[in-house]
Amino acid sequence: MDRKNNGKRSNDWDLLDPERSLDEIVVEALKTVVIPSSRRLTRRDKRPFVTSYQLATIISKMFPHVVQASGLKFGGKGAGVNESFVSKLAGELSERIEVYGDEYPIEIDYIGTDYITDTELSVNPDVNDGNQTVNSSVTGSEREIALFRLK
Repeated sequence: MDRKNNGKRSNDWDLLDPERSLDEIVVEALKTVVIPSSRRLTRRDKRPFVTSYQLATIISKMFPHVVQASGLKFGGKGAGVNESFVSKLAGELSERIEVYGDEYPIEIDYIGTDYITDTELSVNPDVNDGNQTVNSSVTGSEREIALFRLK
């Protein structure tokens, strides 16, 4: 779904890659999420949701230049509240889902973080100051992490 020139919306997110819009990048990344073979037959057509951290990690591995071009720290503890690639990506996708509704190819949900004390994910070290892992900064009571999947 190309949103670069349709007149509805324009922002820097669609300029991070000279070949693809953010929508195309995210759809391509979400297509790599495997449907578990253990999934019940009635649900085999739906891909699982991934957290905003997982989605950003997939993008960092497939399109590291996009994360680098954003000029944002990747994310996690110490990156700054709502000032990371992970949080800004989640916010941007959330806004697009709200604006475009059912026609948008991605859906959103949320997971609460009560009783979650730590979440560690692998990440492309080229976009994370040389570190191969990142710990989520979103843990504890009354917090949530956005989840995304292809429709």
